[in-house]
Amino acid sequence: SRAVEIKGRRIPFDERGRMHFRFGNFPKANVISAAVVLGGSVPAGYFKGKIVLVGLAAEGTSDIVATPLAGENYGVLVQAQAIDTILGGGWLSRPPWARLVEWGLAAALALLALVVSPRGRWSRIAVATVFLALPIASWVAFDRFALLLDAVRPLEVGGAALAGVLVGLFSDSRRERERLREALLHE
Repeated sequence: SRAVEIKGRRIPFDERGRMHFRFGNFPKANVISAAVVLGGSVPAGYFKGKIVLVGLAAEGTSDIVATPLAGENYGVLVQAQAIDTILGGGWLSRPPWARLVEWGLAAALALLALVVSPRGRWSRIAVATVFLALPIASWVAFDRFALLLDAVRPLEVGGAALAGVLVGLFSDSRRERERLREALLHE
């Protein structure tokens, strides 16, 4: 895995140069307006020993970014959270084997949909359970182990296979109905 080291702190990043860290809601008490600082309302030494970021945080500014928790967030607050992660750790990781596991699960779900789903009620319940368990497992990997595993790819591939099976079953049942109707007319 790629990383940069600064003063003994290892900062991992992905192949596109992105850091993966948990986003949270930045405490409003830690945001101080420039007007308050320049107005002299901040006690002397308040910023001593603290990392201070100066940035724009107002509607209409260009430094507004999307995060997993908010469609719009101020860039300086995202930078503050990144600094907090650099200082305290808590990185999220996307292991090299993640893509292989995701594609393997996609193939397994597709096979499951093709082989098991037409068999009966309990097999359909089993397929539905597996489809529901995948996003839950992805969330547990994220929440408990700080792993980034994508449940969408396997669900898309498995869902497409399941949709194909359902269309095929519908088509077969319709053909069978037509055949039975023709046989009934002949009799």
